Amino acid sequence: MLGVQGQHTYIAIVNDFATIEATSWVHLRVVGAKLSAHDVGLATTAIAMNAWHRTHKFCTRCGKETSVISAGWVRHCDADKAEHYPRTEPAMIIAVNDADDRVLLGRRHEWTEGWFSTLAGFVESGESAEACVLREVYEEAGVHVDPASLKYLGSQPWPYPASLMLGYRAVATSTEIRIEEAEMAEVRWFSREDFVSQCEAKTLQLPNRTTIAFHLIQDWFGADIPDEWTR
Repeated sequence: MLGVQGQHTYIAIVNDFATIEATSWVHLRVVGAKLSAHDVGLATTAIAMNAWHRTHKFCTRCGKETSVISAGWVRHCDADKAEHYPRTEPAMIIAVNDADDRVLLGRRHEWTEGWFSTLAGFVESGESAEACVLREVYEEAGVHVDPASLKYLGSQPWPYPASLMLGYRAVATSTEIRIEEAEMAEVRWFSREDFVSQCEAKTLQLPNRTTIAFHLIQDWFGADIPDEWTR
């Protein structure tokens, strides 16, 4: 069960695609921007909870099989009576600009040529959100960020499979790029002129409107970004 609101109870049904008749199946990343905040919240919760149940069928303390209780929000181990709850992994996502107001965007190896986004990474054990921002930008791009410039802008649950994206703006104190080649295919600075011309030419494609990355980039850009510039 996803929750109760007024007279309505919302549930998620987990099933094999092949057993359900449908005109077509569409990923939430594709249709999320067309849904209401209420509906996209339900869908996000359903996807995250389904991923958690798939990967937590056994007790992490004793290895015995767990059962579902509390309408799906808890898994219980009958062997050692432990209760297991869904976990969310914090991750930073950062729009970095420099003194010339250029924005720093990167492309991972698995992405299509021309696909760029803001830098991001998971918080490590014992690390603060702010320390993660500084580390991730340096690890992925070799760029130093001014700690005093960090500005928190908002968050987004990201159920692929269980992240909470914490969005920041930051100002770089260095501009030379040295990419983490094992993870990043490209990292580049984009001036506003380059940004607009390459988006219009389709050589730069941005994350779609459902993502916090899009809104971080739009916050830097300072104007509404056309849907045609997104993927």
